[in-house]
Amino acid sequence: MVRPEPTTTACDPGATSGERRRPGPGGKGQDRRNQLPDAVRPAMGIASEWLARKYIRRRHPKEMSDDCWMSSNRASFCMGGEGDDSLGFDFRVETARHEYLYEVKSALDEGGEFELTARELEIAGSASLERKRRFRILYVPFVFDPTRGRVLPLSNPVSADTR
Repeated sequence: MVRPEPTTTACDPGATSGERRRPGPGGKGQDRRNQLPDAVRPAMGIASEWLARKYIRRRHPKEMSDDCWMSSNRASFCMGGEGDDSLGFDFRVETARHEYLYEVKSALDEGGEFELTARELEIAGSASLERKRRFRILYVPFVFDPTRGRVLPLSNPVSADTR
């Protein structure tokens, strides 16, 4: 699990699914046993990836195109392929200096905890060993609140710099 903080991330691989989440900055914790309804999770993914797409377009205006959106959520907004959720990242942007791999995570509140899949951790680990590849998490708290929602870029959680 990764808990974003203003400048760092922390990995907690020893947590189990029955544990309670620690409260976030506002003291709000969410019990993992009270997961979101199945209908809400896909909507969160689509909304957060849309916001991340806008963020990436601002960060990489020349390189970002619809072809950079790799996840299946692209089908909601883009022409072309259906996307692939097994890649371990949602967006891939190639610049002259780096290949950026962005994984998008979101929350309804400021709680800040999310899980990375084994594949996401694998990609993050391999990117941390290569100079050209950069794995980043784009965290979107308050995903459905247009007044509070924002995209927070987080460093690679398995990079030696963030441990």
